[in-house]
Amino acid sequence: MTPYTKIRWVITLLFLSLYVLRIAYVQGFHIISYALAIYLLSLFISSISPRVDPAYADLLDEEPSLPRTEGDEFRPFIPRLLEANFWYCATRAVIISILCTFVPFLDIPVFWPILVLYFIMLFTVMMKRQIKVTSIA
Repeated sequence: MTPYTKIRWVITLLFLSLYVLRIAYVQGFHIISYALAIYLLSLFISSISPRVDPAYADLLDEEPSLPRTEGDEFRPFIPRLLEANFWYCATRAVIISILCTFVPFLDIPVFWPILVLYFIMLFTVMMKRQIKVTSIA
């Protein structure tokens, strides 16, 4: 799957565009859009978070050991969620969201500007926390 990274993401963007067009056409399903946005934000946060917090990496060793290297050793960044898994989960979520727009029961009437403001606040708080955690480590 790795060689087809650009093609995979183009297909996902096409599905996302189809979803946006569907939402614009029916002018509803704002709860579905909000849930999709929160889920994609969660996936994004997982993809930029390290699998193991570098500050506690030494504590995870089960056996006591002598120091092996100096503190400035290069350690490659290993994300908690790999790119291929991020793509798969995001694409699956967008396709499920598209299918949900065909179920009238899920078109719950809400005041969508409040959802947009809440998402912006949530995004800001999550990014500040992520930057803070990353800069400490």
